[in-house]
Amino acid sequence: MQISMKNKILIGAALLVSVICFFSFKPNEIQHSSNGLKWTTFNDVDKLMKKKTKKNIVAKKYVVDVYTDWCGWCKKMDKATFEDSAVGAYANPKFYSIKLNAESKNIIKYKGKEMTEAELAATWGVRGYPTTVYLDENQEVITQISSYLDPNQFIQVLKFTGENIYKTKTWEQFVQQ
Repeated sequence: MQISMKNKILIGAALLVSVICFFSFKPNEIQHSSNGLKWTTFNDVDKLMKKKTKKNIVAKKYVVDVYTDWCGWCKKMDKATFEDSAVGAYANPKFYSIKLNAESKNIIKYKGKEMTEAELAATWGVRGYPTTVYLDENQEVITQISSYLDPNQFIQVLKFTGENIYKTKTWEQFVQQ
């Protein structure tokens, strides 16, 4: 059986596209713009905090994006909010930004205990996606919001939690200012 030159070209092109797609797709890699949030993990922060006494590392608050792979609003928030340069400029110096897949069996270390990402999401009572959980420097929950937030809304919540306004005012009082 002879393969025509046209078919050889088509087969070659299909193979090339397949190889490019295979090596370009990294399902577990968190991608972000250089201007948006800088993502880390609970495990990396835990290692960093162990070095804290050796270096002058200041503890930060946490913003945790609880998501699922199938959530359309999560993907929209990734692109529209988390990659926004104003969000990155405000959050990166003050917060550790962590992604948490609510359906993942990956083991993480949270407050000295090992558990899966799904177990931690359940511990926090997360039932809708996206949910953003805001933690203080000791990884205690300040608040959580189960909804899509645009960049301006997200920055307002970051200010409310990051500047400790939540300790002296309600959200309603803060928004009215």
